[in-house]
Formats: sequence, structure tokens, C-alpha cells
Amino acid sequence: MGRETVLNMRENMKGMPYATLLLVAACSGQVTKPTADESVLLIQVDAILQNNKGSSIDVDAGLLVFKLKNMDTGRVYTFGDLRKNAPAVVRVAPGAYCMYAFNTYMNMEFSYCDSPYFKVAAGEVNNAGRWRFGVSYETHTFQLLYSMHALDDVLAQAKVLNPSLFKLRQAAP
Repeated sequence: MGRETVLNMRENMKGMPYATLLLVAACSGQVTKPTADESVLLIQVDAILQNNKGSSIDVDAGLLVFKLKNMDTGRVYTFGDLRKNAPAVVRVAPGAYCMYAFNTYMNMEFSYCDSPYFKVAAGEVNNAGRWRFGVSYETHTFQLLYSMHALDDVLAQAKVLNPSLFKLRQAAP
């Protein structure tokens, strides 16, 4: 793809930062190191089924999308195309965040935005660990089963999937 084509695409996509981010991620296949005014967040989110009594049935509930809310700015980030059993590596602005909502394949959105909250620091790779929700389609309810869990595992998986993100920067001669 030539430079003119990319510039024309940028011009046509003004006001659509999410679409631009997805296009860049899909084309490059890798996430680059964050700059001083942005951050990279590692987070793995999934949902399993629960029966109408709230007992977990260890069956994937089909998570399609999760949303994070920057509580400092009010901006909501939506992330889809999730790899099963792998962390998402996403770019967000620095700030305090909540897990805002998630959608399942049954076309149901579950809103959350409650404790625990987490901070994302500027210019760094941040790790929010694994988050798991239990979902009952019978009662249209959910509960947070755990959060910020298995931080070391999430980091190790992210290093395998995105090794360039963790390479040390070379000092200029």
C-alpha cells in the first residue's frame, strides 16, 4: 500500500480513531511501544456460563466485545476480535479505568463499571491480568468471578504473542 493511499485513507477516516486503530493493528500484526502520552494495556477477559442458581458451568459464554471506560475523561474503548485464552494488547490513554461492559454472542450486553478499578500509566506497558465473568442467559444476570488475576501468566503470554513490545530500546550512539 503506497504512501498516497494511506494518506487518503487517513483523510477519509477523520473522526474515526477506532477504525483507524483496528486497521493499523490488522495490517501490522504487532503493537509498537507506547509513546509518552499513550499506554499499552494487557488484559484478558472471558465469560463462562452459570446456571440459574449462580453455579458456574465451565463452558465459554462466547465473549465478543469488552469495553473499558477511562473514568478521568469519560471515554469508552471497545475491543473485539478477541483471541480465545489470550490477552488483548490494546492502546488506551493513561488514566483510571473500569471494566465498563461486555457483550456475548447471544447479543446481550452486561454493564459493570464497578470495583476493582485500575490505573493505566503513561508510556508504559500496563497489566490488568485476567478478568472472568459468570453469565446466566436464563436469568439475564452476571457476576464478576475474578479480576486482575494471573498477572504473570498474562504477561508471559503477551511476551510470546508480541515480543517486539518488550524489546529494550537501543540508546542512540
